[in-house]
Amino acid sequence: MTLSAIGMVAWLAAFVPATAALADSPANDTAASLQVSTEAEKPAFLLDNLHGEPSALQAFKGNVVLEHFFATWCGPCLQELPHLHELWNEHKDRTDFALIVIGREETNEEVKAFKKKRGYSFPMAADPEGAVYSLFAKEYIPRTYILSREGNIGWSATGFHGEEDIAAIKNALRRELSK
Repeated sequence: MTLSAIGMVAWLAAFVPATAALADSPANDTAASLQVSTEAEKPAFLLDNLHGEPSALQAFKGNVVLEHFFATWCGPCLQELPHLHELWNEHKDRTDFALIVIGREETNEEVKAFKKKRGYSFPMAADPEGAVYSLFAKEYIPRTYILSREGNIGWSATGFHGEEDIAAIKNALRRELSK
């Protein structure tokens, strides 16, 4: 598999085990759409952020990570992202928290313009070929993962259905941060 030079730098050979249950998901993932499971090893990746700086998921080990896949044209994504921005503003000063919002099949230029237009301050990256997304899922966005300090997938959700989804994200994040 080849990677775009714009958004992706390289595959990492290391893997992080995904052993935590995908409980409390407001939208259940189906086997047809989920690439990683509690039995599989969660793939690691390296991609450039919007400033061209490489960012590896491994670098966040020891932190609780909220990882979110979106697209600039996706209606539910557009509804959910302002709530994630609120979460970012609430937790960004924590030294044990990281957030990465990844534009699936979006270029750096598209994500930069989107970020500027919407006034988001959280970290974003582009995944122009969907290579990173394909490590996690086959289809459906928005898609959100909360990773434990050990790098395990502790919680996952697909889609956005309103306030109950935001409450579920907040509860899952609060649980992981309190450990």
